[in-house]
Parts: sequence; structure tokens; C-alpha cells
Amino acid sequence: MNALVIFGCGAAGSLIIEVLRMMEYVEGDQAKLPTRYKSLLFWALRVLLAIAAGGLAVAYKIREPILAVNVGASAPLILRAFAQGVSDVARYTRPNPEAADPSTTK
Repeated sequence: MNALVIFGCGAAGSLIIEVLRMMEYVEGDQAKLPTRYKSLLFWALRVLLAIAAGGLAVAYKIREPILAVNVGASAPLILRAFAQGVSDVARYTRPNPEAADPSTTK
């Protein structure tokens, strides 16, 4: 499958989640959307997340459009896991100055 199609399906999967959230507000007791949906910053960040979702689908070498949609819909969870993993790795791989200097051993 063409990488551009997979990218588009991943991005669409991400945006579909936002449409579903909006529908919940409209169909729920509160027929009014939250103010964030009127914010240009929110939509700019949402588009960036959709681009990242499409990129993930391509990076995972997805070949089926429906799987790309799934990856796109899961992108926030995947990216949070990446971020958590990076912070964990940084925490555990920082050099310990006391361990490097034997004279500090008690």
C-alpha cells in the first residue's frame, strides 16, 4: 500500500477520535461544545497530533488501511508511552558521580 495512503489513514484515525468526542458532547445532556474547540491553538496542536499519528502508521510499516486507522486512533497512548519510556531511560542511564569515584565509597 502507498505510504501516503497509510499516512492519511493514520491521520484520519487520530481525527476520528476527536469527532467522536465532539459527538458525545452534542448528543449528551450538554449540547454545547467546550471552549477548546474554538481555540486556534487547540486545533493547531490537534493537527500536529494527527500528523504524528500518520507518521507512526508509516513508521510501523503498516500495509492495511484499517490497521493504520487503529494506530492513528491509538497515537496519543503510543506517544505517551514513548515519552514515559524516554524519561525512564534518562533517569536510569544518567551517570552516578558517586559510583564513578571510588573515594566517595563509605
